[in-house]
Parts: sequence; C-alpha cells; structure tokens
Amino acid sequence: MNLTSTDSLQLITSAAQNTDVLVHWFDFNTSTKVLSGSRTRTNITTATTTTILAAPASGVERTVKVLSIRNRGASANTVTLVFNDGTNTTQPIKVTLQVDDSLHFNFNVWQVLDSSGQVKQVVTTIAAPHTHTLSDISDVTITNTNLNTLDDGANTTLHFHDSDRNRTNHTGTQLSTTISDFTEAAQDAVGAMVDASLTYVDGTPLLQRSALTGAVTASAGSNATALGSFTKSQLDTAVSDGNVQFVGDAPTAHTHTSADVTDFAEAVDDRVSSLIVAGTNITTTYNDGANTLTIDAANGDPWTYVKLGSDFTNNTTTRNNVTGLSFTPSANTTYEIHCKFLLQADTTTTGPRPGISWPGGTTETAAVVMAPSSATAATFRFWGDPTTQDSATTGVSVINETYLGTAEAYMVMGGSPSGSFQIVLASEVAASTVRMMAGSFIRYRTVP
Repeated sequence: MNLTSTDSLQLITSAAQNTDVLVHWFDFNTSTKVLSGSRTRTNITTATTTTILAAPASGVERTVKVLSIRNRGASANTVTLVFNDGTNTTQPIKVTLQVDDSLHFNFNVWQVLDSSGQVKQVVTTIAAPHTHTLSDISDVTITNTNLNTLDDGANTTLHFHDSDRNRTNHTGTQLSTTISDFTEAAQDAVGAMVDASLTYVDGTPLLQRSALTGAVTASAGSNATALGSFTKSQLDTAVSDGNVQFVGDAPTAHTHTSADVTDFAEAVDDRVSSLIVAGTNITTTYNDGANTLTIDAANGDPWTYVKLGSDFTNNTTTRNNVTGLSFTPSANTTYEIHCKFLLQADTTTTGPRPGISWPGGTTETAAVVMAPSSATAATFRFWGDPTTQDSATTGVSVINETYLGTAEAYMVMGGSPSGSFQIVLASEVAASTVRMMAGSFIRYRTVP
C-alpha cells in the first residue's frame, strides 16, 4: 500500500476489546531521494474508528510493508481497514478476528493466523472488473458508426474487399430453392455417379436398371419392379454376368465418425480417467455413473510456519538460541525464509538484538536482520557468510513496549546438512534484560 500526503489508514473496531496494531513502513522523499523506515504502534480498547497510520509530509511517498492487527480481547472483534484520501474513503478488507487471531499484511498478501500461528485465510489483491470503449483499442480502425451499421442487420455497402461482394467467392449456406439450376445439376451429378447397371435418362428424368440375369431376375426399365427374396450365393451368381456388383462384408481397414460408435463417449471417459494420475497434493475422483472427473489440489499454501509459543528472555551479551524458533533443513534443498520478531527491552538504552545461526553443510547463505533503535530509526545487518550475526541495535524508545524486528534469508543446502536454522537473541548490555515475545515466527518454503 502506498500513501501520499493526503492519505491515511484507519481501523474500525466493532467491539470494546484490546486490539494491538503495528504498522511497519518506509518513507521516500521525492526531493532528497532519501529512504527511511519506521513503525507505528496503536492499542485500541473501544468500538470506534482509529487512525493507525497518519498521512506523510508533503513530497513524501509512504509505503506500508507490514501491517499486523491482533485481537487480545476476550471475545470476537470485527476489524475493517479504511483507506482515507482526505475526501473519500474505501474499505479494502473486513475480517472477524476470534480471540488471539491476528490479521497480517505483507505487501499485497493478507493472511489471518490463529492463536497457534496457522494460516486460516489468505486474500490476495486482484484487479477489479473493468470495461473499455472502442476508442481504447489501439489496433481497431473502424468507426463506431460503421461498426453499428455492420452490426444492426441492415443491408449495407460496407465491405473489406470487392471480392466479398462476388457470389462465387461465398462459402456460406443458402436454401436450394434460391439456386436456379439446383434440380438439373443434382440429377446430372447423381447420373454420373452410378455404375453401368443403371441408366440415367435426362429427359424423364429417371434412373433405370438393366435386366438382371442368373438366379435373380427382373424386367428392364421399371424402377417399381420388386425383387423377391434371395440368398447371398444367388446374388453372387448374378454378379458373374456383369449386371450386378455384389459388395460383401466391410473391409478390415475402414473408418467411422464418432456418431457411428455406440459407446464412444463412455470409452473416451474411461480412457481419460486412466490417463490422469494423481500427484503430490493432487487427488482425482472419477464418477463413472455421473460422467465426471474431479481433480482436487490440497495444501495450497506453500509456506511452513514455526511460531514461538512463549516469551524468551536473555540478559547477557551472548547470542542464545531462542527455544522453539528453528527448523531442520533437508539435503540438496534451497530455502526462502521470512521472520517476524516481537521485541522488548527493560531500558531504553539497551537494544534487543535478534540474529541467525546457520546449520552446517550450506553451500550458499545470505541474510538481512532489522531491529528498531529508536522511535524513528532501525539498525540493519547484512551478511553472506554462514556465521552467526545479529542486528546490533542500540536501544528502544519505550521500555517494555513491543517493537517489530524482521529477518529475511536465502539458504542453499548441500548433500550433508547438520544442525538447524536457528533464531538467536542477545542483549546489547550485560545484566540488562531483553525479550522476544510469544507470537514471533519463522516462515519458510522450498524453492523449486
């Protein structure tokens, strides 16, 4: 979400419940070309409309990177995000959060997490339905007037080419009654197709058969003469005199249209069902009676979450492993990793320093860790070698208040991995307590 100098974000809460809101954002000064980041924290306890992110200064473009809304109350609370441009308001999302549910926004993806950090709902931003006028289409040169003339069913002289008006070039359909010589042409065509045993008399017009001899006989000329019953051998005998050609059983190699095959649809259904094979997270269900084939994809979210279940405390400058905030990688696998940390400190001059400890057996590693150092600034640590590092932050603005820290990492494992990808936490100052709060999480997925 991007905000200009007249835009702000508001939140409507339906119930008087404790609701924590944390917005992490970046400002870009269009004059000085300086990029700076910060965060805004709001606690709401009433059913009201609250501004959770004010409009930036003139000449500044503000981008919301992360937005987190958590229901800490004792019952459900419906929250509605309001985008206010100073004149008009829109409500891009409305969600009912159960107790300890949280709504997270990360660029264009909204996710609702339950109290255990599992994804309950994912909403992605999509373009709204829209229409175009003819003038918006760059590769069409016909005018609106001519298009309406061609479309209204009336006679018109509008054509793309002169040859379109030539009847001999038409390939469409028309009634036989509109073709002046249809009857004569059809008779001549049929007469040309018959074999020597039939005679076409154009003036009559009739097709007359010649006299049959042998076991089957009939008088010449009259088409009305009935043939009596006869056997295949009798007809074979008649063939020998040249007046009758017998066509026996169909040859081994011959063709049919699909309409001639009585079980065509059923055979195709069965064949298609046998060709489609279920794969990973894919199931297939073929209902022969209903003639339906259902393909179902499960586990649509590729991310795996590891959520911190209880607060972790450290009052030393040693980088201690945060218990429960790690995962074990697999061999020959590449991982994309995103982390969100809820950080606190007992004094404003002590910085909580989150960091990463890598597993053994990596072939490539890269990471960035961010933690706040004041109300308007943050400390970043970038590194690529597989050594344990932290954010090296130097303080917070308010003691025992929760601040957002983040980490993003990319990790390529070799054939013999060992250990875990582990989040660590250190205090800037010895004997000064810092905390990583419950609800902090790692989110990771494999890269194909």
